[in-house]
Amino acid sequence: MRRSIIAASIVLLPAIANAGKLLVLKSEGNADAATKAKVDAEVGKLAHALPNMQVELGEVTFTDAAVAVGCSGSEGQCRDEVLSTMGVDEVVAVTVTAMPSGDTRVVVDRIAKGTPTKAGQTTVPAGQAIETKIENDIGPNFGVKPSEPPPPPPPAPTPAPTPPPAASTTTPPPAFGEPGPTGATEPPPGPTTNPAPQPSPQPAETDTGVLGGRGPIIGVATGTGLVVLSLIMWGEASSTQNDINNAPTRTVADFQNLQNLESKGQTYATLGNVFFLGGVVVAGVSSYFYWRNRQAHATTSQAMVAPTLFDHGAGLALTIGGPPP
Repeated sequence: MRRSIIAASIVLLPAIANAGKLLVLKSEGNADAATKAKVDAEVGKLAHALPNMQVELGEVTFTDAAVAVGCSGSEGQCRDEVLSTMGVDEVVAVTVTAMPSGDTRVVVDRIAKGTPTKAGQTTVPAGQAIETKIENDIGPNFGVKPSEPPPPPPPAPTPAPTPPPAASTTTPPPAFGEPGPTGATEPPPGPTTNPAPQPSPQPAETDTGVLGGRGPIIGVATGTGLVVLSLIMWGEASSTQNDINNAPTRTVADFQNLQNLESKGQTYATLGNVFFLGGVVVAGVSSYFYWRNRQAHATTSQAMVAPTLFDHGAGLALTIGGPPP
């Protein structure tokens, strides 16, 4: 038993000695905190898939780490100093950028000692899952194969054709004076009488929908509310900018807090712009439909034909006028 334990220990020692240390740093960029958190979790999962590698998750970005060691250059210029200071064989630097089109660009660099940087990147369209794109496009840099796409759905069955309707076998009525099916002669048609004239039905009042009822008024109120909300967002952005101007920049934690404040201020400013433009558009469109409906109501007329008694007989009266109040 002792010999077996000693032999197993001797076999495991080279594997432990050859295991490298990898540090996954926090993502940086102008994306929001929730998006960065998703990217950090997915990159950490890919790093843990590497064999013979001790993976740790850092609390600072590559830029913060470079500033902490006194280097202000690029990743290639500061790589050796960061690796030596952190005491690891490899670091993973992540940058997450929010594009003006609404897409998200993710860049993941594996920076190791004595080897070129392994760069991986992907662009995630708006509304698409970030995790799937990162696994398919950046996963191969960590030895992870992309997942297979799901099979296409089976085609829908073709409905059976509907048979044509059967031909009608109705016997036409006999002509005047000819015997019918029972042998009796059909009586001549009696005198026709004209029915009393009926007044033409007046067109019922139809529902004009949201844009013809109270919709324009609601739209104007909504647009005004959005404009007021945009002013509140701009005020929050201005207050956050004051916090940024007064924030200390002495430690790594101070730099991280400053980046969070910048991201928060940019979010408030963007929401203010969106609310203001949306409020102006909604209020303008609603005002146009309100004016158009008022014009249509003022010029709409209707005609009515009805039987009428006069002093010397009866006849039809044609009345043209606007809608009743």
